[in-house]
Amino acid sequence: MGGSCPRGTVKQVGLCYPPCREEFRGVGPICWGVCPPGFTDFGISCVKPKPYGRGAGHISKERCERSDDHGAKEYGCEKYGLLWYPRCAPNHHNFGCCICSPNCPHGFTDTGEFCTKPSYGRGAGKIPNVSYIIWIVLAIVVLLIIGMLILALRILL
Repeated sequence: MGGSCPRGTVKQVGLCYPPCREEFRGVGPICWGVCPPGFTDFGISCVKPKPYGRGAGHISKERCERSDDHGAKEYGCEKYGLLWYPRCAPNHHNFGCCICSPNCPHGFTDTGEFCTKPSYGRGAGKIPNVSYIIWIVLAIVVLLIIGMLILALRILL
């Protein structure tokens, strides 16, 4: 059935809702965060870009900084346990000793390989404005159905 939504609302799934805030996309009554570039949209989550390894570790900071391990010369090294590893690139964090995993965007929840999107409700939605003629036609149809049911009951009884 057609109809238009009042000004300041958007039509989705046949109902009118307030628009979502910037960086959010609406799906029915819920607004979900939008996955950033490089992440893959996976419904309520975003799949992170691939992590990378930071080597097997070094016995000293100096050996680590002289190594060709990913990021050692550019970002320096840090101690994890008994060994030294290259620091992770910006927007990445270490996962255990040897892996750098991409950070989730602000407001998203890091669940390992995924970032769960932030969300918020925007209400149940309202029926769009429909021409009064359509409502009259619907009322007539309903009355006809009720009349046929009454007639059928009289015949059966």
